[in-house]
Amino acid sequence: MKRFLKTKSMWTPVWMVSILMIVMAIIYIPIFSKATPNVHNFPIVIINEDTGSKVNGQQVDMGKIISTNIANSKESTAIKWQTASTRADGLKILKNNKAYAALIIPENYTTSMLKLQDHLLQNKVNTKQAKLELIVNKAGGQFASGIAQSSLQAVATSISKSVTEQISGTLDSSKSTLSPENALVLANPIQINEKNISVVKNDNGMTPFIMALLCMITGMMGSQMVNGYVDSMYTALKTHGLKMKKHAVLNAEIIFGICMTALMSILLVICTFAVYKVGHTANLLAILGFLIFGSMTMFMFFQVFNLFFGRWSLLIAFPINIMGIFASGGPIPVNILPSVHQIFSNILPTHHLVDGMRSLIYYDGRMESGLSSSLIALSIFFVVSVVLCYIISRIKFNKDNRNQSAVSTAE
Repeated sequence: MKRFLKTKSMWTPVWMVSILMIVMAIIYIPIFSKATPNVHNFPIVIINEDTGSKVNGQQVDMGKIISTNIANSKESTAIKWQTASTRADGLKILKNNKAYAALIIPENYTTSMLKLQDHLLQNKVNTKQAKLELIVNKAGGQFASGIAQSSLQAVATSISKSVTEQISGTLDSSKSTLSPENALVLANPIQINEKNISVVKNDNGMTPFIMALLCMITGMMGSQMVNGYVDSMYTALKTHGLKMKKHAVLNAEIIFGICMTALMSILLVICTFAVYKVGHTANLLAILGFLIFGSMTMFMFFQVFNLFFGRWSLLIAFPINIMGIFASGGPIPVNILPSVHQIFSNILPTHHLVDGMRSLIYYDGRMESGLSSSLIALSIFFVVSVVLCYIISRIKFNKDNRNQSAVSTAE
């Protein structure tokens, strides 16, 4: 016991894990330490269908004024406003996974606002509120949907407050009074209609992330186990005098990896869509194919670390995998992550896994909804990982041969 405690090398796992935990705390705590998320360039669409109206021969377009003021607002970089002139164009942006929500100004907005003002100033009965429509894209996930919803509600409240102040000022100057019914309308002159889109049955927007997460875990743990078992078999064969080329060992690991990821993907598709009956828009074969390809990409990605770092690979792969989870854009949108996590979202494959699954489950697997960029990025990661694996394997094989030759010469 005392001999173990006095051996410095025995303490290596203790300080290595301690350093790892400190590094992870420095990286991950900033995501959750703030009460208010650091929202930046959060994409929301303004759809202005308002056709305006003529007042005393002059064209008045209140919808255009609102959309222009919001889009050109310099007060905050929190929201990245995009504009569309028709509902179809605006919804296309949402369905292409390019925005989390939309504010729709209806075609009769100016007319209804002018009528509202006239009825309140004359204190007429049956005064109707003007209407705005909010559409939240639930496919972005619960966190993103919550931010989108609160952001649009804040904008709508601000517009409503501005209308109330303007009409109240006119009423005060004319010393007019309102009936109790009209006073309530003046307090809330705009009716907010909220709708949700792009959520399939039995889903809350998180299924793509969960499936991508399982792909990541399969890739990391699967590569560790396959590499460990095949390497032990290689060592056993070598001990019995059976020679085997190192690249053949890597080929065997890749074959085992393909079988493992294919089996995992099939079981995951059955569990998700047959057992739990989660809805989907793309063909199940397309989803299965993407899952197998994504899992195999993660397998080869972590295989690079296994070959390069050897027994320390899990210590390196684990924080990278956790970083990939946070930087994936699944539980928390990339737009509101700290800068370092946004950088990792571009250099790790996990973000592309989530985007690809999101496109297949919610957006019919259309290439422009993120599937195209995901396939390109994952293909690059896969090819680069395979090439690096063969290079590292070849270098290690040559090194082993040189060491064996040196031992034979010495004998």
